[in-house]
Amino acid sequence: MKKKGGLFFSLIFLFASLGCVSAIENCTKYVSTIGVGTSCTEVNPCSLATASGTGVGSAQPGDVVCLKEGTYYETLASARSGTVNAKITYKAYPGEECKTNADGTKYGCQVKIDGENTRNSVVISKDYIRIEGLDISKGYNSGVTIGGYTGSEVVNNYIHDNTYLYPDINQESGWGHAADQGGIDLRNSDDTLIENNEVYHNLQNGIIILGDSILNLRIINNNIHDNIIDGIKGGDGDNWIIEDNKIHDHTNPAPYNFGPWHADSLQLQEGINGLKILNNEFYDATQHIYLVSDTGNTHNFYNVEIAGNLIYKKDFTFDAKGIFVIMQAPYCGITNNLNVHSNTVSGMYQAILIGPNCGQITGNVNLRDNIVTDNFVGLGLSPMGAVITSDYNLYHNSVISWNGWYDTLSQFKQANPAQEVHSISADPFFENEANNDYHLKLGSPAIDAGDLIGISLPSPFLDIDGTLRPQGEGYDIGAYEYISEMPPAQCVLTRAYWQVV
Repeated sequence: MKKKGGLFFSLIFLFASLGCVSAIENCTKYVSTIGVGTSCTEVNPCSLATASGTGVGSAQPGDVVCLKEGTYYETLASARSGTVNAKITYKAYPGEECKTNADGTKYGCQVKIDGENTRNSVVISKDYIRIEGLDISKGYNSGVTIGGYTGSEVVNNYIHDNTYLYPDINQESGWGHAADQGGIDLRNSDDTLIENNEVYHNLQNGIIILGDSILNLRIINNNIHDNIIDGIKGGDGDNWIIEDNKIHDHTNPAPYNFGPWHADSLQLQEGINGLKILNNEFYDATQHIYLVSDTGNTHNFYNVEIAGNLIYKKDFTFDAKGIFVIMQAPYCGITNNLNVHSNTVSGMYQAILIGPNCGQITGNVNLRDNIVTDNFVGLGLSPMGAVITSDYNLYHNSVISWNGWYDTLSQFKQANPAQEVHSISADPFFENEANNDYHLKLGSPAIDAGDLIGISLPSPFLDIDGTLRPQGEGYDIGAYEYISEMPPAQCVLTRAYWQVV
């Protein structure tokens, strides 16, 4: 999926290699579908129930339990916790784990957890558990359930065709309950990493997040697609990072048509303090980045950064929204301090739409360095109490609805001389928009035309391809930084774990 290469910085990395040297964790216990041993050695493997239980031979903190190829018709659930420095890992035997194609799809998964006869395929019901390299399917409730535990890691799995709780999926009793299920079901759990998974065709949501004050959630570099309702749904917590994901094709299609549910790429409907939505690719859903307070209580979003995302329409036929922030009645919340920058949004009915409805937008709202092209409404802002700065954006074939209706950027500037002072109206010159290639071509007016003054940027600051910004005399507008010459071929690595030091 996202290729990050040639740049290393003050983060701790453990890399999963694509064609390069990688470290393979040593297996300490071995499991097979026909295992009957108690010591769980490679020559005398045990059953999954033995390895994950509390008896002789079961996994202890620091153990790496390697599952040999085959289909396990049971629930994987650890009876013991790991520790912060010694997780218990359940993973595919080396060489039998899921591999990843360039487009983020998985192949070669030789270890399957089939939950057809269970409520959940994988249950993380202890602290500091890692699940890695498995094909996880047919859980009646969810594929992976994490319920109230700390330090879980779900990495490099193929999680698909779960949440088939009700045989008759078109009945109201079916979708009314199961709409709160997902391929990954995370509830009241802190310090969770969900990375490098393919989450596909789960009957409800790809990832559902429910609970109170979920801390330090990282959803990184996943391919989340063709789930029936939302790609990611939920909210309520602090310090969330949703980065480098590909989230697409969520359309609530026939024959499912789950009642009133609209299908979104990312719907966060409860408050979050410290939310970063960075360098993701979104396409083909009703709403792509949707922040809303509408779930039974007043929820507030504080300190939100939406940056570096690519949002476009590929095959979707309905009117869609790109970035949509609204405090919906009757649960009127507050959004405080919102930065929306360095995004490319194309082909939407409404590209960037921000409004309080009945709540408030307060603090600073910065809209900068965004490419907004071929949308019906490029920018829509409702009256609010915030200090708004919108500048250095590029508009093309998009109207502006803010303190009036303006068919062109020049009309808006004449009526609102303090806003969009340096913004431009021009064709952005994409590499191949017809084939969804939104890189900038030589001569694009977006090159070196940006300015992010007043916005706190990460160090290093990367575009959606992992290219260091800026490359020229200034920042490029949009999700991609133009590179005049391609760098020489080199070993390309993707992150499997990181944390700021």
